[in-house]
Amino acid sequence: MALLIAEPSCPALALNPISHGPNLAKTVALTFDDGPHPWHTPQLLDMLETFQVRATFFVVGIKCAENPLLLKEIAERGHTIANHSWSHPNLVELEDEKIEEQIRLCNQAIEGITGRSCHFFRPPGGNWDSRTLKIAEKMGLRTVLWTINSYDTGDKSLTAVEEAQMVTRKTTPGAIILLHDGGNFTLEALPHIITTLTRKGYSFVTLEEMFQDPPKPINLNF
Repeated sequence: MALLIAEPSCPALALNPISHGPNLAKTVALTFDDGPHPWHTPQLLDMLETFQVRATFFVVGIKCAENPLLLKEIAERGHTIANHSWSHPNLVELEDEKIEEQIRLCNQAIEGITGRSCHFFRPPGGNWDSRTLKIAEKMGLRTVLWTINSYDTGDKSLTAVEEAQMVTRKTTPGAIILLHDGGNFTLEALPHIITTLTRKGYSFVTLEEMFQDPPKPINLNF
């Protein structure tokens, strides 16, 4: 899939998902899919707080409804909350109306619990087509995939050491890193990922910070 670095108003947004941020500064975005998780999320939030790192959580609507206090805590700790569908189906296999329903219900869960709207969407499993992108865009969401997959879930997931080494080796300025809230070795690998990238001069940003609107020009003609 082609990588797209786009500003929020980019007209090509519906053609490709975003897979990388601007590479002008040594920033990196940690993103966590599939939460909130009843025992994993609190540990993850505490760890991020220890390292003073803010991240982006792509949450599943039905899990938000089951864990509303955890969702509130994610928001209150300064992280970005983003849409990962209501029940995590393969959206490519659904009719347009069902795709819209999956996105809408997740939006409603997030807004109803946190009082905040979200601006980013990630299709479950990274499965997307032009319909999913256009529907998300119509609903005011920018579709974001990832630059680096940490392979922290599934039968073929990496060990904590392998995961940390692979992620830190592949990271470049503007990278978006895919991790999971509930990943097999994420909590074990994350301290090494953060400390190694910090030592290399990287800073950690949320997707809202990575893709914020550019500042308006200042008129210096007095």
